[in-house]
Amino acid sequence: MILRKCKVVHRTILWLCPLYSEHMRVLISAYACEPGKGSEQEIGWQRTLEMVKTVEEVWVLTRSNNKDPIERDPRSRNPNLHFIYFDLPQPLRALKKKIPGFLYLYVYLWQRGAFRVAQAQQQKTPFDAVFYVTFSGMMTGCPLGKLGLPFIVGPVAGGEVAPSGIMHSLPLRFRLFEAVRRLGISVQRISPITQQAYDRASHIFVTSRESLQLISPQKRHKASILLSVGLSPSDLALPMSERPNTPKFVCIARLLHWKGIHLAIKAFAQVVSVLPDASLDILGTGPHKDWLHSVAVKCGVENKVHFMGHMDRQASMDYLKLCTALVFPSMHDSGGMAVLESLARGTPVICLDLGGPGTMIDNSCGYKLETANRHEGAIVQEIAQAMQMFNHMSDAEYNAYAMGARDRAAQLTWTRLHNSIFEQSGLVTTLKIPDSE
Repeated sequence: MILRKCKVVHRTILWLCPLYSEHMRVLISAYACEPGKGSEQEIGWQRTLEMVKTVEEVWVLTRSNNKDPIERDPRSRNPNLHFIYFDLPQPLRALKKKIPGFLYLYVYLWQRGAFRVAQAQQQKTPFDAVFYVTFSGMMTGCPLGKLGLPFIVGPVAGGEVAPSGIMHSLPLRFRLFEAVRRLGISVQRISPITQQAYDRASHIFVTSRESLQLISPQKRHKASILLSVGLSPSDLALPMSERPNTPKFVCIARLLHWKGIHLAIKAFAQVVSVLPDASLDILGTGPHKDWLHSVAVKCGVENKVHFMGHMDRQASMDYLKLCTALVFPSMHDSGGMAVLESLARGTPVICLDLGGPGTMIDNSCGYKLETANRHEGAIVQEIAQAMQMFNHMSDAEYNAYAMGARDRAAQLTWTRLHNSIFEQSGLVTTLKIPDSE
């Protein structure tokens, strides 16, 4: 009798959800997918690991240069997980690094080649659904919707812009970069490459209200806002931060102008005048290191701002537990893995009310600054005040923020992100129903 009722439930779900099957096979498009790398690569990898927990068979279409790190990870040897490696010819790969902006053309061409690979694989192992995971933007489009299967996009970003009040003080070359970027964002609203991908999508996930505006009003009914990053159980199991005896602040980011590290340096210069034993450590590498160092020199804090270079993810998370706060004033960061990692360690975060960090942080776990209609001077001063606040508060007050950070981290896991995508897109996973009574 019980088994007969189970079969009735099974037939009902099958009728309600056309994606339901005894053996669901999905294809993931993850241009960036690499374990332990962070950023976009971490998104592709973690989304893959969550997917293989949920459905019976997962195929991942990714770049060939991800093959070695993927295959070194024992989790890639799951018999239900398969990788298809594809790349463009070497001359094009070389141009991607040499010519500014060529990356977008490269990704566009990669998407078209990957579609042909997916078509061929579809003939051999028919898929039930397709997920577009990375790149985390849709400027280059994605033709996988032409496979005629349920096509789930995102979460994708690309609509976030730097506040004009902050841009005014940037060097001319960076202002030009932001102007070109804004133009690219505007083009996406009318670009057939972008809009055709959204047309073919069954459901679209975007990372912010700004990115939602890139979707035409006629298609927004099938869109939802959702963060693109998360934490794993091992992250949440790490020991909590140890509040340092002296004020120690850290920035973790690529050294790019739009990461806002120059704002942290300028704010730190104000902090040092009140807290002379304070330090600011910057973890990361990037093309704008010399400019950032010049900002520190101009502010007179070059001896107290330490450029630590690149650290792997585990080392940077270990570093976080020794810091008073993470300062992360990024101007248009759709994700912000460093913010999540700081929360996992119980280290409070100071950020702007923009992009992913602005969504993650509330007053239980950090300090979030408003940026609308404000100039750089006011924002820098408030960052400095927030840094001093975390240093001056009592141990009880600081520990409350640390616990709040851990609680917030527990709400932002890869599993919750994956489940939200399945629930909001209407996908139903398989149930194990006995073949006979």
